Amino acid sequence: MKYKGLWYYAVLLVFLGWCVISFRADIAQIKLLPVVQAWDKVLLALALSLLNYLLRVMRWTAYLQRLGHGLTFRFSALTYLAGFAFTLSPGKVGEMVRGRYLQKSGVPLTSTAAAFFVERLLDLLAMIALATLAVAYSSYQSLIWGAVAVIIVIMALLTIAPWSAIMQRLEAQSWLPVFFRRIIHTVLCTLLSARALLQPGILLKGFVLGLIAWACEGVGLMVLGNIPPEVGMDVSAAVGIYSIAVIVGALSFLPGGLGGTEALMVALLAAHGYTMPDAILLTLVCRLLTLWFAVLIGWIAVFMLRPQPDRRIKVPDDQPETLSIPLCVDLDGTLIHSDLLLETLVLLLKRNPLYVFLVPVWLLKGKAAMKAQIAARVSLNPAALPYNKALLGWLHSQRQAGRQLWLCTASNQRLADAVAAHLQIFNGVLASTDQLNLSGRKKAAKLVQQFGTKAFDYCGNAHIDLAIWAESRAAITVNAGAKLQQQAEKIAEIAGIFPKSNGLLRPILKAMRLHQWAKNVLIFVPLAAAHKLSDFISVQQTLMAFLAFGFCASSVYLLNDMLDLEVDREHPRKCRRPFASGSLSLAYGLVLIPLLLLATLLLALNLPGKFCLVLAGYYLLTIAYSFGLKRIVLIDTITLAGLYTVRIIAGATAIAVPLSFWLLLFSVFLFFSLALVKRYAELDAMQRQGKLKAAGRGYRIQDLPMLHSMGSSSGYLCVLVLALYINSPDIQALYHHPQVIWCLCVLLLYWISRIWLKTHRGEMHDDPVIFALKDKASLLVGALAALVAVLAV
Repeated sequence: MKYKGLWYYAVLLVFLGWCVISFRADIAQIKLLPVVQAWDKVLLALALSLLNYLLRVMRWTAYLQRLGHGLTFRFSALTYLAGFAFTLSPGKVGEMVRGRYLQKSGVPLTSTAAAFFVERLLDLLAMIALATLAVAYSSYQSLIWGAVAVIIVIMALLTIAPWSAIMQRLEAQSWLPVFFRRIIHTVLCTLLSARALLQPGILLKGFVLGLIAWACEGVGLMVLGNIPPEVGMDVSAAVGIYSIAVIVGALSFLPGGLGGTEALMVALLAAHGYTMPDAILLTLVCRLLTLWFAVLIGWIAVFMLRPQPDRRIKVPDDQPETLSIPLCVDLDGTLIHSDLLLETLVLLLKRNPLYVFLVPVWLLKGKAAMKAQIAARVSLNPAALPYNKALLGWLHSQRQAGRQLWLCTASNQRLADAVAAHLQIFNGVLASTDQLNLSGRKKAAKLVQQFGTKAFDYCGNAHIDLAIWAESRAAITVNAGAKLQQQAEKIAEIAGIFPKSNGLLRPILKAMRLHQWAKNVLIFVPLAAAHKLSDFISVQQTLMAFLAFGFCASSVYLLNDMLDLEVDREHPRKCRRPFASGSLSLAYGLVLIPLLLLATLLLALNLPGKFCLVLAGYYLLTIAYSFGLKRIVLIDTITLAGLYTVRIIAGATAIAVPLSFWLLLFSVFLFFSLALVKRYAELDAMQRQGKLKAAGRGYRIQDLPMLHSMGSSSGYLCVLVLALYINSPDIQALYHHPQVIWCLCVLLLYWISRIWLKTHRGEMHDDPVIFALKDKASLLVGALAALVAVLAV
């Protein structure tokens, strides 16, 4: 038993050796140059694999939450991905690793087993459905309905059948061998734990997520399959080959399906028309971007899950001799989770963007002079700053105990005085003047001059504070990294620690608002409307357009959040945004914005010129919206509706198809209604807080009835446009059964009415698109609408 696992690898090595010997002539003819030259397609396939992992992580996290385990998304995602590291290990080592990680956080193994059972079952059903759809698309259409019927029956049995009672009866049968009764007991425990997941809605969502996730990797094979120009592959063939090969690999019970999946994929690709060298190359690249890439991500997750240093706050003891020592507190990055220089610079540019040309001129006179010029031209609201609440609470207790507190900062004196006047806990303020930038050694010299060597304690957060800690009696580190903490311990006594609360990756991704990329799905509407989903070139160009719009939109979101800091900090939900809360420095925003725009440009240059013009127009319109249009009543909602519609126009220009008058008219009315939903929800939230108007907007509470009337009317107009389209001659060329589309009118009428009813009741999220992605009824309406469209074709 000790060497049982080695047999897997022994058999596998023998099989691989046989393959190399048998196909050595074909392997010698493999040419890597076409793959290297098609690096953009390789990256696109890699992105689709990442999307697969993301969707599966979301499903896993949702399952754990459904089972009553409120883990953070980061931890549950890392534990799931860590299992990938052991994909090539025999048995279910990956699942055991996940179980061990989760067990340490209070999640019992039964819950992990339940989530694993439901996940793998739905993955199997999704892969079977994809394989059936692919085969049926090219031959027998009736197979689609057969597969749908089988999947519905299986899900119904999982939901309705009294499995617990059945297992208990079987377990009580004494005539069964002990071995079988143990298996039955294990299955019983798993089913009992999985009861919360065996619900129709949960099963349907999990199945759909699995379907989309595995289809992404099938599309990735299609992207790779079009690298050799002689053959090519459409979506149905690629998804069919990939899903059938993965299913057979899983049934081989080899780790990761290694060997079985590759062998069948090579055979299927060769049968499709590829030469044997090309089939081998495509298989190796595909598995490298799926299986081996997953293993790499798994080991990265294992590394990130390694034991972390103690991040608990360590407050100094309130000894009498300590209270007699003045406590000097830094401002930027210490007392506040931000930097006043960057905060005021953003305020200045928001006031007039042309100041960007004067800032370098001021800097030539010195950093202190630049800070003074900026401070003289802006009005800072110290009450809206993101204060370090843990540190501020401790400072209040120190002040009440009679200790002297001094604010010592490199920020300009005007700004520092405003903060001190607001907090009213400091005995004095030492800050930069118009000629002196008080930081580092200059600050250390000033404090020694004021209090004496080793006669003060200092709270700081940066490497530049090491010079000050060297002169202080004790150091209190705030938001310090591990390296800075070690350096501080070598030169000073550490009296207190206020550690970092979060890393950088999560705030950056949150600031980019990746969930808002869901709006860019509209780019795929012209592709679907033109019935070009099986055209590889069109799918590839649409995917690139989707990514280009995503990066462009994220850059605008970053800019918008930086310009709206004060307004967002007054909002009940937007105050938790990374820049507003201070969890992400504005400096990262200034770096990320040009990087995202560069990525946008690189993608856009590979698309038609008209798309580039539309994208440029979208960017300029969003900039205009961020700098002023969003504060003009009704112009803001018209602009939002236009931004949604521009995505549809961009999708059409990316694949060079003519724009439909009906589609544009429909989108204008629909998105104007949703834009008014967004404003109504914001204004309604302000009303519930007792405010008279929305901060930073031109709307007032008494506008609510009018917004409701205009928004619902616009929504019903889009239903009317759809009804008129059904009776137009244009529809006959695209649909064999256009009468079926009348069902879409009913579904859309219900959805619009429900959205506005939810909004009127105060149950609407600020963004109706995000609400729709989380709302069960909206997801069901979307699924039914897709089914209606398929039936109409």
